[in-house]
Amino acid sequence: ALVKSKHKLFTLKVGLGRNFLVADPIAQAVQQCAKVDYRDIQKFYSKHKLSPYFELLASEYESSRTNPIIGIRGDVDAANGWVDSIRERAKASDFAKLLSAQERSARKNACSMVDYINELFERHSRLCVVRVDFAYNIHYRQSLAPGELHPARIKKDLAAMVRLLRKKYPALVGYAWKLEYGQQKSYHIHFMAFFNGNEVWQDVAIGKALGELWQDEVTGGDGGYWNCNAQKSFYERRRGIGIGMVAYDDAEKRSRLVYAALYLAKADYYVKLNEPALGRIFGKGQLGPVGEAKLGRPRQSAA
Repeated sequence: ALVKSKHKLFTLKVGLGRNFLVADPIAQAVQQCAKVDYRDIQKFYSKHKLSPYFELLASEYESSRTNPIIGIRGDVDAANGWVDSIRERAKASDFAKLLSAQERSARKNACSMVDYINELFERHSRLCVVRVDFAYNIHYRQSLAPGELHPARIKKDLAAMVRLLRKKYPALVGYAWKLEYGQQKSYHIHFMAFFNGNEVWQDVAIGKALGELWQDEVTGGDGGYWNCNAQKSFYERRRGIGIGMVAYDDAEKRSRLVYAALYLAKADYYVKLNEPALGRIFGKGQLGPVGEAKLGRPRQSAA
């Protein structure tokens, strides 16, 4: 917001014989960033690539170059001069390249995910959508030395999970996954499976079955899972998640499904997992050639 703004963010107010800095709401938000422990954030996200915006602001606060904007008394010209310098640095070509590189893959993933869902609906009148988060249980993680959960394990387990899904569920028509890392859960996977809704409809039971497949068969008891479909009422209160049965002509639920799917391909503008040993951190199934006519009732043309 500061970079895109064009007006003066600081003005001067005289009162009781003193000069006071008056900060625009954008400037007030930037002032609040003085309370942030930037090194702690960088340590917490040690396996991630942080936004160039974050790195820019962190460098300013850590070097004390933000002194002109701290406090209520100060030099208004110096404060606005600091704002202008940040705007100029953010407009520089090297910064623009960093920002573009951070956002490019996220935008590409988001667009491909929306196209993927639309193509699935072109082939199937109804989709049974199941969302499960796969992780490793605390007992297994505590048995490891700090940081010993190697990326190769979760990639191997993910590949095994996909193979088993294809083998055990003929009604599976698509899937997508996003690999993430957190201090509490270590590596974990957000997984969304799409089933032919004319053949499958018990989404909660399927979510449980997928979780148990990961937990028992794929990880040999080391895994844990969260069945989002069993918590639909929770997600519905938070804008809705569009999982369960979704029909081709249900515009509202399809919109919610896209919103949920974009979380998997979410724009990693602020923090992006950056572990070379992982390779890809987002993926989806490949759609084969279009087969015979779609099953289900005839569709009316969409506006």
